Amino acid sequence: MPVECVNEPEYRVVGEPGLEGLTFTSSSKGHLTWPQAVEFCKARKSVLQSLREAVGFRCHAKGLDSADWHQTTRTTAVCFVDAGKRYVAIDDSPDPEENIILARAEEAYRACLSYDGWSLPLDDTHVKGILARAEKGGRIAPTPDRTYWRLRDEYVSQPLIRAMFGDMAQAFATRLSSMGYDHSSGDAPTPKTEGVAIVRAVGIGVDSYNTHNRFGAIQKYGLARGVHGSISSG
Repeated sequence: MPVECVNEPEYRVVGEPGLEGLTFTSSSKGHLTWPQAVEFCKARKSVLQSLREAVGFRCHAKGLDSADWHQTTRTTAVCFVDAGKRYVAIDDSPDPEENIILARAEEAYRACLSYDGWSLPLDDTHVKGILARAEKGGRIAPTPDRTYWRLRDEYVSQPLIRAMFGDMAQAFATRLSSMGYDHSSGDAPTPKTEGVAIVRAVGIGVDSYNTHNRFGAIQKYGLARGVHGSISSG
């Protein structure tokens, strides 16, 4: 299932269900902040890639056009506490009004420059939308006790991994293994009180600066790639 160039410099993945309707733009030439990444894609009349789309492209591109380098996405992780239990909700709506990263990129970026990150009340309009879509799409997972997983025997079985990558989880694990990695790690913080969410944009690693393949959600910058024809992964 190769990646073919269809209209320089744009690409599509051939033969992969769920990706065939997508056209990917070329990568940005350098690392961009979230606001810069959103504008980069707007200028190409596209939307910033989701985590699943970035993984799908990476698995098939096999290094083409910087696909294995640190990537920015529009996928959001909302960490919250309900009835004393910790959860993570995942959302990647391509709608520029309802996706909190696309709609509030500058606010998100500036907030996440601080140690505490971006905290918002659960009744924030965007947060409520994220939680509703994540619940409908089965993308709310318990916060794992640890976020360090061996690729070969426990990675794909993790509810949080499935919520983030969906049907691309196994392909991604296989790709990472072929690159010499044996584990993946992440970050899922816990709010100090109920009624508050910690909101993070999820990036995806694997490059010379990220030797442990950390997909953690506190990515402040990365390479950007736009997508035409995108729909929510949920």
